[in-house]
Amino acid sequence: MGSHGGGTAEGQTEVLESYGISEQSMGAPIVSSVEVEKIGRTRFGTPVLIDKNILKADKIIVVNRIKLHTDFKGEFESGLIKMMVIGMGKPEGALMVHRLTIKHGFPAV
Repeated sequence: MGSHGGGTAEGQTEVLESYGISEQSMGAPIVSSVEVEKIGRTRFGTPVLIDKNILKADKIIVVNRIKLHTDFKGEFESGLIKMMVIGMGKPEGALMVHRLTIKHGFPAV
């Protein structure tokens, strides 16, 4: 979730709960953390970060809602790939990717 929920594990859990996503409603644990691990680098040299819990998971489910971005307008505003790149990188990864997109634009993938 990038920096949503104040960039804290507790805040991100609260954001999910505000959308009706909880351990009780999903029937599964919700593991929230802001710890990341570097798994590579972009062609620009930016580290690629991912939530440490994701690296241990057998499967993940990416939940998307379709809406216009609240902070900018462009050809690519949101979506599953952007959510994975920014959201799974937690606050540290989100900051790096947002800096990269300001400089180079968000690529079509």
